[in-house]
Amino acid sequence: MTLKEYGRYMKALVPVGVSALALTLTHGIAGHFIKGGAIVSLIPYLLGWACAVIVFKIMVKVFPLTSPEEDEVREAPPKGASTRQRLMAVAVATPILVAVNVLLYLFSGDGEPRGGFELLLAATIGVILKPFLEEILFRYMYLKEMVHYGRYIYPIAIGVQATYFALWHDPKSLVFAFFGGVILGEVAAVSFDGTENGFRAGCVNALSVHVLHNLILYVIEGCVGH
Repeated sequence: MTLKEYGRYMKALVPVGVSALALTLTHGIAGHFIKGGAIVSLIPYLLGWACAVIVFKIMVKVFPLTSPEEDEVREAPPKGASTRQRLMAVAVATPILVAVNVLLYLFSGDGEPRGGFELLLAATIGVILKPFLEEILFRYMYLKEMVHYGRYIYPIAIGVQATYFALWHDPKSLVFAFFGGVILGEVAAVSFDGTENGFRAGCVNALSVHVLHNLILYVIEGCVGH
């Protein structure tokens, strides 16, 4: 990889980093003033997410990755995974994430009992809304921005998006969230082939794992409690 290529790959980190900073600051400041139950706590979450998306879109325009004179050094796109490989990635990643999360919970002993309605509301938000928004931001926008120009940047891209994904979560689950971000990033990257359809397929893979993981955990919580 030439210095010119390396510089262009690192340029992709600018929109991602600034957007993630906007995400953290907006969510943190809003969360300080807006506190409440599951519904109210969504307000800082949604404000942070919306701010991150807006800032990212602006920064991508300000720091475009390519110009006509740079196109000749663009790396050939990788070959995307087959449908069978994508399904295998989902099937393997989901139980790994669930097992690690359950083990961490057993060792930490954290968690407060939740009643039927509270658990149902939390599950609805945690299984449907949050995975969808998080996959759009962290895998479809951030990871796509960083890996669009070849596999040289993959290890850095996977680590960066996983770090921001972890910081977006509760500090108590920082280690697991980073691990989860790496797994979800790898599952998404399996399908990345340089095309829009490839990126979308990858994010659907990651979303499937994310939704299944959260759903299984809420089912376990509903069955056995804390």
